[in-house]
Amino acid sequence: MKKLVIGVVVGLVILVGLIGVGAKIAINRMVESQVDQALLDLPEGTDVEYGSADVSLLTQKLRFEDVSYAQEGSDQPIHIDEIIIHDVDDAWRDRLAAEGAEAFRNGGDMPRSLDLEMIGIEITEEMLTTQTNDAPDLAAFGYEMPMSANMAFKYDYNESDKMVKVDKMTVSLDDAFALDVDLHIGGLDLQEMANLGESNMEDPMQALGLLTAIELHSFNFTFTDNSLIERVLTAQAKEEGRTVEEIRNEALASLDEGLVGETDERALAMAAEMRDFIEDPDAITIGINPASPLTFNDLMPFMLGGEPSASDVANLFNLTVDSK
Repeated sequence: MKKLVIGVVVGLVILVGLIGVGAKIAINRMVESQVDQALLDLPEGTDVEYGSADVSLLTQKLRFEDVSYAQEGSDQPIHIDEIIIHDVDDAWRDRLAAEGAEAFRNGGDMPRSLDLEMIGIEITEEMLTTQTNDAPDLAAFGYEMPMSANMAFKYDYNESDKMVKVDKMTVSLDDAFALDVDLHIGGLDLQEMANLGESNMEDPMQALGLLTAIELHSFNFTFTDNSLIERVLTAQAKEEGRTVEEIRNEALASLDEGLVGETDERALAMAAEMRDFIEDPDAITIGINPASPLTFNDLMPFMLGGEPSASDVANLFNLTVDSK
């Protein structure tokens, strides 16, 4: 699944670049002409096709329809009904307008702000099996293939204080599930990380230095189950010759076992929320909002073999759990 996600993201970044070519052109026919020229300049082995492109004169929002993206060696192109680039920072937009697709090959920055949406990403069995060996067998859970996914991503990066705020990162898959994430981290030097990636992590101490500089300000995610959990449990029960209720009770017993001797009210309240979700999956929100930013050093005691209690974890991360 990782390769699939990476492929989608790479394709999106390339398509975001096209906004620098088309966003300032008022007539849609001219937009398509300029976009076609930019596609000719994309890196070798990259194949991007689209049905139409238009730009909003008022907001400069750029919309691509009927998009197909594939890299060299891939037999399964990724089809997307619609990609909407709501906004991208002006400096990056201007640079792309001047350099076109060549900006990607010049070791340039990622946009300092970006707001994009993908609608109707086609998920096929062939795509899952060819992209990764550990992809879930959605057909085995009773879903009709192909399925359709939607994604949205919005973030801002402040280079001076190295702050990244992901205001929105959502993924939904037909009637299976939806995931909504927001994230705020500091101490993240995107340029240094890009340089490290280009060197293939040849200097582990440099990688460690970048890691220890990162600060976690907040992380919140909501998982909404529309049918996935019940289908997974049903498939597991069938495979193991048990009932769904037996599997559910086993999960509840494991939760209770971890709370033996626990008296912290916050930990017990979170466990109660998790119990509600296990008994009747609907939606669950987990929040990490520490009183002060957490660093790598704050997590070291947990990483060195310690077994923190539920209350230790809850208090360090200012953890909250809400089941709906």
